[in-house]
Amino acid sequence: MKPRSRKNRILALALAAALATTLLCGSAGQTSQSDASGSGSTGSVKDEVVVVLKAEPSNIDPHGNTELVAMTTQVQIFETLVTKDEEGNIVPCLAESWEQIDDHTVRFTLRDDVYFHNGEKLTAEDVVFSIQRAVEKPSSAAIFAAFDPENTKVVSELVVDVATKSPYAAIFNYLASTRGEIVSKKAVEEMGDDQFGRSPVGTGPFMFDSWTTGTSITLKRNENYWGEKPAYSTLTLKFITETANRALEIEAGNADIVLDPDTADLDRLAALDGLEVVSGDSYGMSYIAFTMDDEVLSDVRVRQALSMALDLDSLVTSVYGSYATVAESVMPNTVFAYESQGGHVYDVEQAKQLLADAGYADGLTLTLNLPNSSEQQNIGVIAQNMWREIGVTAEIATASTSEVIAAGRRGDNQI
Repeated sequence: MKPRSRKNRILALALAAALATTLLCGSAGQTSQSDASGSGSTGSVKDEVVVVLKAEPSNIDPHGNTELVAMTTQVQIFETLVTKDEEGNIVPCLAESWEQIDDHTVRFTLRDDVYFHNGEKLTAEDVVFSIQRAVEKPSSAAIFAAFDPENTKVVSELVVDVATKSPYAAIFNYLASTRGEIVSKKAVEEMGDDQFGRSPVGTGPFMFDSWTTGTSITLKRNENYWGEKPAYSTLTLKFITETANRALEIEAGNADIVLDPDTADLDRLAALDGLEVVSGDSYGMSYIAFTMDDEVLSDVRVRQALSMALDLDSLVTSVYGSYATVAESVMPNTVFAYESQGGHVYDVEQAKQLLADAGYADGLTLTLNLPNSSEQQNIGVIAQNMWREIGVTAEIATASTSEVIAAGRRGDNQI
């Protein structure tokens, strides 16, 4: 993202509920190139870039979470064997080359100039350790279910065989994902998972520096980075859960990039001098999930009634404006081989009949567990009002995204 002027700041919105990513960017407290690097240039590179996230990660271990805010942080610290260019092509990263040696195995040759932030050289041992760990850890196991940890082996210091249980066309996509990030075997074994998740060690352009709980994470430029070094020395990631306050942070000049602003603020903010909105299609989806082994929700008629009672067109417009569309599949249409499953059916009278058929003609009460982001809260309140029309009372409970996910894993969420 290149600022159009020295005043520019970016406001970024990664949208769900179907498709759109928007950013706003700029540069509060801009310094000159000479301030940042001592080069004497008069460019507009500043020494610290401040990014605002919508929540605090539970950890920043590639195999220890499923949170987008964590992944946003991880990609600064960790790297993968391969990555994708702007057109989505697989290109080298930590691996400089590879070859398919049989239907189940790809042999990777690693770069010889890569060092972890703890000074240890990257070797095939770290790659094997990382993949085997990704297969085992709950937050990454589903992604790496097709990988064969026993036959993923060290060939030599810089050569590693990565195996899958059967021929697997998606191997490079998963290796290029945040779950495929390579960790330092020595650092994980010395620290343990919990400490590593709070002070990670990778090979990326930024190194972990500090974490102030509830406030921010600070990263410092990796001066020994094998690739092109960042132009600025410090990257600060601030946590601001309240959407309106994220917008205020960039308006006040206290941030350079804000992720996930409220769509209701975008037109106003885009009109301000020095702010730029950047948007595009994303892979994001917002969804309402029902626990199907719940005593009430196990009846498909109840779930169908709840779905049919939602006017998704008005819901999406109310929450996201023109920055999202109603989904027609369980995946967004940006995903390769996407196919629409047909439009959503909105029919309040049919929803009432389904509830009556299920034995709830007099209504029922359910609990809707929501992440504490304002957009998710808005979706929940609108759904709550729409369900009221068919006699369903939705009692809203709020928690952090990580807590909601954890509750789902325990089976403690109804909706």
